[in-house]
Amino acid sequence: MLTSCLWATVFGARRCACLEFTGPGGTVPGVTLKGVRLAGSAPERLAGWMFRRVPGTAGLWLEPCASVHTWWMRFEVDLAFLAWRDGVATVLHVERRVAPWRVVSCREAEAVLEAVAGALDGVRQGWSVRKAPCSCRCCCGLC
Repeated sequence: MLTSCLWATVFGARRCACLEFTGPGGTVPGVTLKGVRLAGSAPERLAGWMFRRVPGTAGLWLEPCASVHTWWMRFEVDLAFLAWRDGVATVLHVERRVAPWRVVSCREAEAVLEAVAGALDGVRQGWSVRKAPCSCRCCCGLC
């Protein structure tokens, strides 16, 4: 169930997508994540990647969300806090290599992208997120 406009506006009704981060004006080469899964319900957001040895997808889009915990996680994650700004999904803040048993928040965020540590190394505040061309069936099998 889609709970917010951000995911639905950018990616439509699919529960899995390939994402591309780009710099201001789309001129800066960005970062692409294949097979990001939507966690749109409260139980999906709460569970996230808890108790997993490795994540099942390249990323997890938590929405609505402004705070993330890494309790019971077994690996570090990168977090991109996102909001709708000037008609695009925009990165408000990036936290890198967040260790297990931490809580991280960004009050203004509408969604959070959780990725394996290092996956968001090139992403910066102010960058935009958009759907990248790819076939999610081949990269995550969750569609």
